[in-house]
Amino acid sequence: MIDFSDIPDETEETMKSEAKLAQLVDEEKMEPVSPINFFSLDELVHSLGELAHAATEKEEKATSPKQEPPTPTRKALASAKNTYKAATVFAERIVHNKKKLTPTNIDQIRHLIEDLIVYVENGDTRLFERIFEHLPGTVDTLSINLVNVCALSIDVGITMGYDRSELMDLGVAAFLHDVGMGNYYELVAQARCLDPEEKTVVQNHARNGSETLRAIQGSLQESVLRVVREEHERSDGSGYPRGLENEAISKHARIIGMVDVYEALTHERPHRKKCSPLESIKIMVENKNLFDLKLMKVFFEKIGFYPKGTFVQLNTKEVAYVLKQNLNMPLSPVVEVIYDEQGKKVEGGREIDLSNGTKNFITRSL
Repeated sequence: MIDFSDIPDETEETMKSEAKLAQLVDEEKMEPVSPINFFSLDELVHSLGELAHAATEKEEKATSPKQEPPTPTRKALASAKNTYKAATVFAERIVHNKKKLTPTNIDQIRHLIEDLIVYVENGDTRLFERIFEHLPGTVDTLSINLVNVCALSIDVGITMGYDRSELMDLGVAAFLHDVGMGNYYELVAQARCLDPEEKTVVQNHARNGSETLRAIQGSLQESVLRVVREEHERSDGSGYPRGLENEAISKHARIIGMVDVYEALTHERPHRKKCSPLESIKIMVENKNLFDLKLMKVFFEKIGFYPKGTFVQLNTKEVAYVLKQNLNMPLSPVVEVIYDEQGKKVEGGREIDLSNGTKNFITRSL
């Protein structure tokens, strides 16, 4: 399992220290899918190593202070952001409400999942802006995690060719994957790492969540309850609560568990700073024994090293917004330059496909 307490605060140190990354072992797993046209895991690891080395050299040469990510100025339809907000508000009620969930609550979740599926299918960058945006310290990261893991898991399911029914089952399970964590919120919300005894106590949330959902008679399939119970199992048997391995873990649990780790790494927690998407992928690749490799390859190809809806700095010192991925070239997405090298807004933006023989390339995430 990936020990999040060991993740270094400074991103530069994460990029420099391969040895440190190899030590970071604490939580996730999964199962096989159909073959895809992408480079092998070995090539992925090699590419990540080369990129990390190049990025480190560029950052060491840079003399200007780090820029803060710009506030999104793109005109966006309110619907995607409103759906995301409604989902996070509802997730917070579910996690922190001491009342039992009802069949009506499950129906409400399904309606939210239907909307999220549409936005994810359309590749709506407005939704992904929210998933990867910088969060204030007062935000309830547990509730945000439920929604983010749900949307990203749906994205994986779409890539794998899931039909609407399968996407709904995956989305509902992802939205409820940590429903049992509310009972332990005071413990996990502390601005320090948990001690071994506290970690053991918190691990009870997997079984508790499944039992809570089982009490909603006839509202959820057994497959959903199984996912909630197994989401923290890992492919090498190091997970909990039963120490299951590989195909003994349900496929949906393997997808959601993998995405859950990625989401946790890319967002701040009370006791640690966040990692960039690239750093998070590096950590997960270094600990690939925890995950289903075929699913991990699907996920990284889809999400890219620089996810859509995020901001990056180019070698020209310009700031760009990631519009979409080039599936076979995850290091070279399509971007829109929104600020020039002097920090001035570029009116109307300037779209660049970084895979199309341009001299521009990304130096770092913002």
